[in-house]
Amino acid sequence: AMTKVSTAALEAFIPEMKVFSIPFAFRDETHFWNTLHSGVGKELLAKGAAQNFRGLCYYDSGDRNFYSTKKPIRSVGDVKGMKVRVMNSRTAMDMINAMGGSPCPITWGELYTALAQGTVDAAENNPPSFDTSRHYEVCKYFTFSAHQRIPDMVIISIKTWDALPQDVRKALQQAADESEVYQRKLWKEKTEQSLALAKEKGVELITPELDGFRKACAGIIRQQDYAEIVSIYNEIQEVK
Repeated sequence: AMTKVSTAALEAFIPEMKVFSIPFAFRDETHFWNTLHSGVGKELLAKGAAQNFRGLCYYDSGDRNFYSTKKPIRSVGDVKGMKVRVMNSRTAMDMINAMGGSPCPITWGELYTALAQGTVDAAENNPPSFDTSRHYEVCKYFTFSAHQRIPDMVIISIKTWDALPQDVRKALQQAADESEVYQRKLWKEKTEQSLALAKEKGVELITPELDGFRKACAGIIRQQDYAEIVSIYNEIQEVK
């Protein structure tokens, strides 16, 4: 009746969720959370109604960053010609193509071997995933590109929600909101631990020049495939 799911997994049912996958849709972490707590964020929580669920709150899933085996990524030009593992997502592939790289949608389970054997030159994910996958053993460069911020969502079936008395609904929503604050704290701590471990293992942590990345990806939202989310994307840009 209740679960936590990545908004990326919801794209198949709710086209508006694609907006989270648009590269650099958010200026920074503050803009990201301000958006989720704004009218547009609440609107997206309610978009599951047609699929018989409602969103209660968002959970942090971090930002996605590049990491590479042989060559550091310090600017968008460094991605050119690189084979980069991405999720099997049209937006992720469009992003790497826009940067001049070759997107490779290899499964997560096969990625360690693909990096170690040179089948791919780079991958991208959040710091906790870089840590738990032990990709720091084969990738010695981690670049804070923060090119995507794709949150998780706590959802409940509308049938279950409708069966709850009003006071229980209110208490459940309050508990969900409080759990979001706590989950974000835990995520922040884990991210810091993961980056400290990467550094300890000899990984160079790189803060790149982001303007070039943003410019390279600026045209993606204007492609025909994303026409249905342009208005919601524009609303996000208006959030302070």
